[in-house]
Amino acid sequence: FDAESGIFYLPAKGYEAEALPEVVTEGELNFAKRLFVNDLLFDFPFATGADRDNAIALCVLGAVREMIGGSTPNHAVEASIRSAGKGKLARACAGIFAGDELASVPPLETEKEWKDMITSELLSGTPAVLVDNIERPLRSAALAVAWTEPFWKDRLFHKQQMARLPISCIWITTANNMLMHEDLMTRSIRIRLEPQTSRPEARTGFKHED
Repeated sequence: FDAESGIFYLPAKGYEAEALPEVVTEGELNFAKRLFVNDLLFDFPFATGADRDNAIALCVLGAVREMIGGSTPNHAVEASIRSAGKGKLARACAGIFAGDELASVPPLETEKEWKDMITSELLSGTPAVLVDNIERPLRSAALAVAWTEPFWKDRLFHKQQMARLPISCIWITTANNMLMHEDLMTRSIRIRLEPQTSRPEARTGFKHED
């Protein structure tokens, strides 16, 4: 327990963390890069190198999120065709820091539903929220606030009381050829997959098989 931050750390049974070096060497940086590029993300068909780099940034964001004051942009994981692996990619990246606590929610219809979802997830303290398989153009003033502002203000459920909650979770959305209002687009970082086949579910030869 760290009294200054209020954080209680209880590692999984049998887990042993490696010692952190005082100075990070070039060799250690290259080793970390290989873990991402040649291992964790190797089988995903990124559209460009920038899309892959944005996926790496999502992987490491959880480690530094507490050092960032306010919100961080949404990570829009999209694919050119269904079954490209966008959901698996989102969970591979976010699972590093969120694990089983990754909250997955379906796309919502009304602004009230979006507001209620945001309030609920922030109250729960979830480290990441995944809005999965968006099928229609995405537009929500509530999401625009949650992806931009440092605090969220809303009335608590069934109470005459307002809550002011810090926005410290990481936001991820997935869709095929994602469409969203420009207010949300400018608050998002693209991670696009483009498998070079009309039947991505039939692909074989993965480095890491399920």
